[in-house]
Amino acid sequence: MVGVGKWGANFLKTIVASGQDEIRFIVSSKSRQQLDAIAANQAVLLTDISLIDSYVNEIDGVIVATPPAVRANIVEQLLRLGLPVLAEKPLSLQRDDSLKLIELARSSGVPLVEDFIHLFSWPYIKLNEQLSHDSPIEIESRGGNRGPYRDYSPLYDYSPHDLAMILQIFDCMPDSISLELQNIEGELAFGANIVLGFGQLGQAKIFNSNTSSAKERLFVLRQGEQCWEYDDTSDIKLTLNGISQSSSLSSSSSIQLALDYFCGRKEFYKQEKMLWLSKSVAEILYRLELQYAELIKNH
Repeated sequence: MVGVGKWGANFLKTIVASGQDEIRFIVSSKSRQQLDAIAANQAVLLTDISLIDSYVNEIDGVIVATPPAVRANIVEQLLRLGLPVLAEKPLSLQRDDSLKLIELARSSGVPLVEDFIHLFSWPYIKLNEQLSHDSPIEIESRGGNRGPYRDYSPLYDYSPHDLAMILQIFDCMPDSISLELQNIEGELAFGANIVLGFGQLGQAKIFNSNTSSAKERLFVLRQGEQCWEYDDTSDIKLTLNGISQSSSLSSSSSIQLALDYFCGRKEFYKQEKMLWLSKSVAEILYRLELQYAELIKNH
């Protein structure tokens, strides 16, 4: 594991608690005492990513949960060592860096999974499995909170989740992408209304914000007479036409399901599809960033 911040700590706790996998090495600035306070483990603590070179034969895969500004370089080093990588989203804040990593993974045949965590939530997996593609789909997706305030915009913080879910369902790039800003409190603090058009296949509307009054993570999909609602902030996670749904996967957290996929215990998506999703998300974020730059300048 490389990086044990808030999200890396969630992975560490999940792995230690499940006992299905073993953390052998941790690259972190945290002390042994700090890591054990998160979850007691026997991992060797390394202070620099370059030290992994000596242990390649002892490693089956690497989780990268560093800040995005340094993530791309680390992921590239690991892929060139032939180590499969599960990386937090976004792969990079720069489209070209993300595309370089995706092409490296594809050409080398080394697995790269970008952790769009809601792709591995049981409500989304069930919803996706039940869909047909014989009629138009309308999606409304919302994700936001008051903060967090980072050195990059909420487009890169919240939107990758929504984009990955939507693109996985439509299985193609949108033919139109539009952005409007609202509740602007600063250059990196605002709400974003995003509309993706998919022609006759349907449409998706996204609202992402770090200036919301409360946390929300809602995904509503309408097709014909069916209305699926996945509400990650509710006790009832998934409903179909207002009726609560369940799944054989519902006892597993999204993090555990992501680990199950990465470690080959479950196959929700093909590796080539995951690389396509990463590439498509990076392309759309780039186009949104261009629109955002104009809008914020004018504001």
